[in-house]
Amino acid sequence: MTIRGLLYSSNHRPAQIFRLLEELPNLSDLVLHKYHASIRLSDLALLVQVTQRTSLRHLTFTVERGSIASGLPISGPGCLSTLCVSWRVHDEPGTRGKSLAHLSEFLRPSLATLTRLKITDFDVYRKPTDLEHIDFRLWSVCPSVRNFRYKTRSRDTKVLDAVSETFPNLTHLAIVFDSYGYNDWGVWTV
Repeated sequence: MTIRGLLYSSNHRPAQIFRLLEELPNLSDLVLHKYHASIRLSDLALLVQVTQRTSLRHLTFTVERGSIASGLPISGPGCLSTLCVSWRVHDEPGTRGKSLAHLSEFLRPSLATLTRLKITDFDVYRKPTDLEHIDFRLWSVCPSVRNFRYKTRSRDTKVLDAVSETFPNLTHLAIVFDSYGYNDWGVWTV
């Protein structure tokens, strides 16, 4: 079963929406539409709890804009084949790196099974996080990932070296650097 474009907004009570998902144990694909279905960072644990009771293999979602990384990171669901996430999370004032540490921990349980990974690591509606880019060197090697798309505010192309080491079996790569502005530039290889 696939659910695409589930309407979820901050006006809905997350427990009610996620209870619906709990009733769908054969759910394999869940796409929460990025314009109408942003997930509050505080609701990620509940989303993970519910998805672990399904046969979910493909997950797409956007974290609510203006979210601030605080507290302990949440481990995401395991055994996903596809994960597409717009991580519109900022660091707490006076800290650096917490937002992307939270993202890395969310991704970690599925890194061994993912074949497709798509990440946007900044908030396109507000100023981006202060971070350069995800430090892929801290990840274990992900040999199953074949398709990787990454949009980052960073202009640092050193990320390419880490990507080739972390994802050695890529067949499709799309990286857009400095994608907050109008002068986006990217690298694509096949």
